[in-house]
Amino acid sequence: MKREQSEWFTVEDFLSSYARLTLDGRLEMIRDLTQLEMLIFFTIKKIEQVGEQSYTFDTIFARYMRFVTNSNTTDIDSKDRYNSKLVTVTITDKNIVYNAFQHLLDLQLIKFATRVSDKKKHTTNVRLNELHPSEIENWVRKNEHDFNTEVFQYATEN
Repeated sequence: MKREQSEWFTVEDFLSSYARLTLDGRLEMIRDLTQLEMLIFFTIKKIEQVGEQSYTFDTIFARYMRFVTNSNTTDIDSKDRYNSKLVTVTITDKNIVYNAFQHLLDLQLIKFATRVSDKKKHTTNVRLNELHPSEIENWVRKNEHDFNTEVFQYATEN
């Protein structure tokens, strides 16, 4: 049965538009992030791209540090390379990086996934908040002109 065209906005139209606007709105927040926050956010995207379901701040920080310190690791992260001619952010202070990470939580670009406690250790895992890595990458590619070269390359390298 063919749906009649109407001047009125249907519930389905509203829900579809709302979902698209909400996603686009969250992705638009990326423009307002500092370069450090962008690098942390794109580090999280990369971690999820390789299939990790949840991870801690320490995992994110280690991957970020491999990028900014030009670590010669041989694992899957070896594609992340620091190019001293391009990357202007080389913040290695864990507290500063944690503050950037916390800001991503506050903006709800990432969310807490699980909290695991045992007698010796307490860990909190995080995930992208209802954003898929491919959605992020497609949005970054469409808005390439909004990013400096190093951030764009880091965000779009697999």
